Amino acid sequence: MVYRLFSVAEQDVEKYKALRLTSLKVDPASFSSTYEREITFTPEIWAQRLALHFKHTFIASVKDEGSIGKTWVGMISVLGPSELIPATLEQFERAGVGGDWDMCFVVGLWVCRWGRTKLDHDEQVKVV
Repeated sequence: MVYRLFSVAEQDVEKYKALRLTSLKVDPASFSSTYEREITFTPEIWAQRLALHFKHTFIASVKDEGSIGKTWVGMISVLGPSELIPATLEQFERAGVGGDWDMCFVVGLWVCRWGRTKLDHDEQVKVV
């Protein structure tokens, strides 16, 4: 299997929407949002979610050797330093972590059940 991690491009908004809605439906307890809320989003809202300057979403895809297409199996969203609340960083600063580099926080991570059951732990880490 070949894994790839990439940013969601503007032309992939519909694929992102499908993956996000699937994740909310399959694992609702893993999210603070709900399928019922996000299914009502307009195409503009979906596009805006991916266009935020302080948040970046990456997709994990897998391709079986010899196959033509890639299957999207997961996603990870990261907040950049400009969105972090200074008080959130205090504990890290006291510990001396991140003193000379910018911190980012993972705010969302999901891998489809197929990805969790078919791949061993090391392979899951590679995917994300």
